[in-house]
Amino acid sequence: MSDQEQNIRVMTAVVAAFDIPKEQREEIMDRAMVRCLSKHEDGRQQFTSSLYRFTTWECQNAIRQRARSRRVLSLSDVPEPPCPVDDRKEDIDHMYECMEMLSPKDRSVIDQYYFQELTLEEIGDINRYTRQAACANLARAVDRLRKLCLRD
Repeated sequence: MSDQEQNIRVMTAVVAAFDIPKEQREEIMDRAMVRCLSKHEDGRQQFTSSLYRFTTWECQNAIRQRARSRRVLSLSDVPEPPCPVDDRKEDIDHMYECMEMLSPKDRSVIDQYYFQELTLEEIGDINRYTRQAACANLARAVDRLRKLCLRD
């Protein structure tokens, strides 16, 4: 089997494994071959492995583009909220009651992040700790709030 036949088999196998529509297969294989030829001129082994990699990337890009084109939603596709507004008001009131049971430090970090819309860096600067510490404190505070809300 010649190198050219081997390369075509590699590309065909990759494209088939990704379940690419037939009308796109030749275009993908052409793009992969062009990228590979522009990148490698030395040795069959490097060329074949690069061809495999470039064909895989081209298939993944085609799948991403297909997925993006399907993501368009109209407002009629958006479902109604699962609960009436009155129930949500009760849940929000319950959450505020649970927040009052948190320590001042936990209340502060939740308030700063969710209500004042500060970044983790800004919260760290205000409270004199790092962004990573702000992230950890926020995660712990949210976890404590969740446990309090679910307990009642």
